[in-house]
Parts: sequence; C-alpha cells; structure tokens
Amino acid sequence: MTSDNKKAQIVSILNQKGGVGKTTTTVNLSHAVGLKEFKVLVIDMDPQCNASMILGKLSPFEQPKTIVDLFTSESNISDCIVPTKYKNVDMVSSHMDLFAVKTQITGTTEGVVGLRKKIDKATLSKYDFIIIDCQPDIGGALVTNALVISDKYIVPVGAEDVFGLRGIKQLETAVKSVRESINEKIKMLGVLITMADYRSNATSVMIETINTHFKEGEVFETVIKRNASINTAFMQNKSVISHDGRTPGAVDYSKLADEFLAKIGQ
Repeated sequence: MTSDNKKAQIVSILNQKGGVGKTTTTVNLSHAVGLKEFKVLVIDMDPQCNASMILGKLSPFEQPKTIVDLFTSESNISDCIVPTKYKNVDMVSSHMDLFAVKTQITGTTEGVVGLRKKIDKATLSKYDFIIIDCQPDIGGALVTNALVISDKYIVPVGAEDVFGLRGIKQLETAVKSVRESINEKIKMLGVLITMADYRSNATSVMIETINTHFKEGEVFETVIKRNASINTAFMQNKSVISHDGRTPGAVDYSKLADEFLAKIGQ
C-alpha cells in the first residue's frame, strides 16, 4: 500500500531480557500484517538468526547476502533483501557472523549510524513497515543502530516475568539517550504482554502491575496467551498463522495486527 510519497514506518521489537517473545512477535506480527495487504520488510538484527530461519526460504548460511554485508561492504539494504515464505513479507537475513561484526563496530560511527547510512529511498518507498527483531542487548551497537532509524518501538514483556519492569526501565534509559542525541522522533508504540496464562495468579498480578506502571494507551489491549501451537510452529520453522490459523496463538497475533495498524495510524 506504499506510494511514492510515503515512507515506511520503522518499528523495532526490543527488550533487555531474552525469552519474552521478541522474535515470536516479529515473525507473527509481520505475517499477520502482510496478510492484510501491507508490504513488510523484516530486518533480523539478532545474531541467533531465529527470525531468519523461520521466515526464510533458505537458511541464513545459504542467503546470498545478509545483514553482515551492510556493515562490511558497500551494499545498501536493497541489495540484501530476499523474499520470505509469506505473502507481502520480505527480509534481510541475519547471520552468526553478526556477533563478530558487533565487536568490530562497537565504539565506531558504524556502531551508531551504520544501518541508517545503508537504508536507501527505494526501500523506504517500497514498504509500509520495516520491523526489526533486536537482540536482548540494550545499549549495544546493534540495538543502537535499530533505535537510530526507528519511528516506533514495541516492548514484549512476559506475563510471569517478575523482573520485566526492571528491564523496561533500562530500555527507557537507552531510548532516552538515543532520542536526545540523534533520533528525536522515536516513540514507544506499546508494551505487549506475552505468554499469559490466566490460570496463574502471577499472570494476573503482572498484568495489573504493567497497566498501573504505564499510562492509558501505552499497553496493547491484545494479550498474547501462552499457547503450545506457537512453539510447535517454531519447531517446524513456521509462523503460528501458517501452522494453524485457528489456534489461540494465531488468533491473538491477528488481533495484534489489527491493533498495531490502528495505533500506528493505518
């Protein structure tokens, strides 16, 4: 749906903590938004490559170019884009060599604006959304690169993660630093509660705590419930929607896509 006079909205999925559903959200939200006829580009900025393995038609080790090429060659982002398994969703694959790249660019200009220098106008005009899967390393060079180019960010938080709010505070500090120094436009799109089990008292307490901590509208109304179908799909390198669109996990991410589009103004 992107026109020549419209620029893609760039959204990072990030949290200081691992295991809270960042990659799960990146993959399933991107697929769900693509099914609604929006063009999505996923940038996998996590050296673990999980999003790339699930979305890709090839493994990250077989891709002709990856995110690594953006930091180690003259390639622009458009040179590194490949199709995924899913309609309207393309990606820039990650690679394990990104671990070494992160070390090399830390403390350099590329450690802050390397990615920004490689995003060309053709890419920005082709897609409605660019969604970035970030590693759990707030303040690190890769996450900083993502924040520098982002318009919005989403923070997944596990519903039973008692240390989740502590991680969010660290994240808010990192975002504030980027906002004040280089990217004044970046704003939080919302906190997303994931892995919720309403049979557990811990889930109810955490949801109440999160909604108390944040202002009205800062927490997504959609809650991603704990559901075996999500893990089953990932074991098969599929999105939960492609695995079985009738499962609670697929329904939750379809609802999230609707809320995402409403909040971002589409």
